Amino acid sequence: MGLKEKQRICSEAKRKLGLIGALTSFRVSEKIVGMFGCALDKMTIWRSVQEASKEIEFGLDGDEECRGEADGTGIPIQGIKKRGKEMKVFVQLKKKGGVRVAGLSIGNYDSGWDKLFKPLIVGLRKFQKFLLVTDGDTSILKGIKGKVEIILQRCLWHIPYQLKYSLWQDKVKRNSEK
Repeated sequence: MGLKEKQRICSEAKRKLGLIGALTSFRVSEKIVGMFGCALDKMTIWRSVQEASKEIEFGLDGDEECRGEADGTGIPIQGIKKRGKEMKVFVQLKKKGGVRVAGLSIGNYDSGWDKLFKPLIVGLRKFQKFLLVTDGDTSILKGIKGKVEIILQRCLWHIPYQLKYSLWQDKVKRNSEK
C-alpha cells in the first residue's frame, strides 16, 4: 500500500528515511523502503533528508580530545567533467574512542577549508593546543593557519603512499618491481 503525498509520516520515520537517503542514492532508498512494504517516491525521501539535516549540530566538544583529523574526498557533480567538487570533513577524537563529526563542507579541491573552519575557530581556541592530523593537503592549512595554535601531523598512511609518487617524479631508480 503506497503513501500519498498528503498523508503524514511520523517524525521518527522521517528521520529513518533521512538516514537511508543520506547513505544511499535515492533510487536505492526507494527500493529499500519498498522492501518493507511501503511505496514512497524519491522526493519524499529527499525531503526527509533535508528535514533530518536541519537537526544535525556540528562543532567541537570541550570535554573531548584536543585532537582531530581533516580530510577531503572527491564527489562527482553532474555537469562538471574533470574532478567535480570535494567534500571536506573535520572530526574530533573522543576520549572513549570514536570520532565526533565537527564540520562538513563542499567546495573546490584547492580551497574552501576556511568555510569549514570558520564556525569552529571559537571552539578550537578553547583548547590550549590542538593536534591536527592531515594527509598533507596544503589547502587545509590555508583554512586555519594563523587563526588558532595547532600542531600539525601528517597521516602516517599518506607518508609512504605519497613517497612512492615523489620518488617516481624524481626519477629515482628502483632495484626491483616492488
